Amino acid sequence: PMLSQWIQVSKIKGMATAQSLAQKTTPYDDSVDMDDFKVGILCYSKTATHLKDALMALPYITTHDHMVDLGHLRSPSVTSLLNVLSQLEPLGLQVIVLGLPSREIIKYLKASSLALPTFHSLLLHDAHQLITDLNFDQMSLSLGAIQSHHITVTEQNTLDTSGVHYLNLGGLQNQIEEAEPLIRLADQMIVDASSLKYNIAPCQDHYSMSGLSIDQICQLTHYFGFSPTARFLIITGFEDAQQASLNTCIQMIWYHLKALITQYPSNHTAVSNFIRYVVDLDVMDSPLHFIRNKANGMWWIDIVKPDGIKHRLPCSEKDYEKCLQNEIPERIVKYLS
Repeated sequence: PMLSQWIQVSKIKGMATAQSLAQKTTPYDDSVDMDDFKVGILCYSKTATHLKDALMALPYITTHDHMVDLGHLRSPSVTSLLNVLSQLEPLGLQVIVLGLPSREIIKYLKASSLALPTFHSLLLHDAHQLITDLNFDQMSLSLGAIQSHHITVTEQNTLDTSGVHYLNLGGLQNQIEEAEPLIRLADQMIVDASSLKYNIAPCQDHYSMSGLSIDQICQLTHYFGFSPTARFLIITGFEDAQQASLNTCIQMIWYHLKALITQYPSNHTAVSNFIRYVVDLDVMDSPLHFIRNKANGMWWIDIVKPDGIKHRLPCSEKDYEKCLQNEIPERIVKYLS
């Protein structure tokens, strides 16, 4: 695609060593063959390019050239961003977007549901002044790291009746591996600074003692890098990040990149890698069909929706074990409904 009318690429600033990501990143121009790259880095605005510059100073993951520098939007707006992402989406490029302001999240989600109608989004956010602005009937959306003390009774009722998949902060921190199937539902994951502890992301709009730790957010972005559905990682609320916030931002992206670039070979989807488990439950008329991928340990469940179409949806080994005990996990209940 001719992206130059939408983006501006400038030289990476800073002292890049022979072992840094900058050495394995190619600046975009209209002559570049995008099929040569697996990952693209795009800044929402010129002021956010310092995030990319800091990232480029980190060590590269392999000796291969995997990344293309997409520069920054010439005219920063949600419309311009989605125009670029919509052009890149058919290419299969994994795109990391840096510097989208938190105030643009709702606008982006609404516009994304129209521009990328098949996409499912996962938003990591503390839910402060968030839920009432979301229309779950029009958005394909899951939520993670939401903090219960920010949610009114009415908003909680909205979450519960909408059937949306969500994990609150405590549940996510206590069993972070249970977030992996939630992440595998998503084509794009949006990580807002509000989902993190203030001491590692003081760039966020409001002070909060609660939030994810640096280890936890790196684990979650790493999970997303391994997900077979992952397309876009969008980092919001970090456009003015300095010091602690900047270090957090680039560290969680680096672990996402590590998973993207070193993930299992393409033949891990071969039929021979799947083991099927059939579970009969007293409370259901038909058995549940679980599938485990031997190549990567990921669990799936086949659900037949009321329209008669079979959907293969992500789940966990714990979901399977609960069903063996004749108990239907909440995740599976939502799938069935």
